[in-house]
Amino acid sequence: MSDKQLAALGVAALIMVLLTVIITREAPVTTDDAFKRGSYLVQGLDPQRVDGIYLERAGESLRLARSGERFVIRDKNDYPAVTKRVNDLFMTVVGIRCDELVTADSDNHATLGVDGGERSTIIRFLDEDGKPKLGVIIGTAKEENRSIRSYVRLEGDDRVYLSERTIPFVNVDFGGYVRERFFEEAENLFTELRIVNQRGRVAIQKKDGDFIVEGVSDVDGKAAGDLLNRVVTMRLTDIAGKGDIDDITFETELTLVRRDKIIHRIKLGSRDGACFAKLEAIADFPGGEIVISPDESDESLREKEALIIAAEAVDTFNEQHQGWIYEVDGACGDFISKTPAELLLE
Repeated sequence: MSDKQLAALGVAALIMVLLTVIITREAPVTTDDAFKRGSYLVQGLDPQRVDGIYLERAGESLRLARSGERFVIRDKNDYPAVTKRVNDLFMTVVGIRCDELVTADSDNHATLGVDGGERSTIIRFLDEDGKPKLGVIIGTAKEENRSIRSYVRLEGDDRVYLSERTIPFVNVDFGGYVRERFFEEAENLFTELRIVNQRGRVAIQKKDGDFIVEGVSDVDGKAAGDLLNRVVTMRLTDIAGKGDIDDITFETELTLVRRDKIIHRIKLGSRDGACFAKLEAIADFPGGEIVISPDESDESLREKEALIIAAEAVDTFNEQHQGWIYEVDGACGDFISKTPAELLLE
């Protein structure tokens, strides 16, 4: 594990600690049942002691489970969830303030959408045995004076409150906890694209703002740039699994080269009209230990710093993606079935 990854885990842990401080200091547990306007719905929750999260709405559900300092998506073969998005979920729940006690009669729950039915968003924080530590139900919204607030309650408590402010949308689909784009970097970071499939090959180089195309003639710069952008903005639609899938042959290879000499290799295959991808990153520069001497020039320091950053980027990318097989947008099947000329000239 690289220093950058350790630092990322440290930041995640710090966020968890800060959340705990916010919850315990700003919202102490009350000693009576009297409602206090502006009080937090959830009080005393320690995110570091949460081992799982269950989310449900309108028949859809999602399970997240702790794995070390981060969470994984249990329903997608333990694929790593984006830490920031899980933290945002915690912040959404613990940030709910109650402006009004609406009812304490469970007969009203269905009307307000807090009965756990089709109109409810259910969020449960679980212990290591998978048992609920705390459950929150967000119901229907109430719109007035250009303000949208929601009815909320704790599971096991019949009291229903109207939130003080708009509650951010809680995603119960796995897509809300992954990065759909493989490459978050700007398109202009990439300087070369190579495509090799059963029907031919093509290489596109970007140099001084212009595009040089090898393998297909009479291609204008816009078409070459559009094709490069299609690859850079490729998105996953599902996580097919980890390891090899025997009935998929990855016969097409796309290669992206970045200015910092990082190479991204994408292998594509198809099955029943669906397109699948495997990814890896390669460092196209010398490896080994980087030594900095006391009399190092500023230019040399900048070069070595760039190498360190690039090497860490390769490690981070491979840790996230290597070994996983993704389903990608069906339009990516063009890279498998079409000739380079068809990709560029149609």
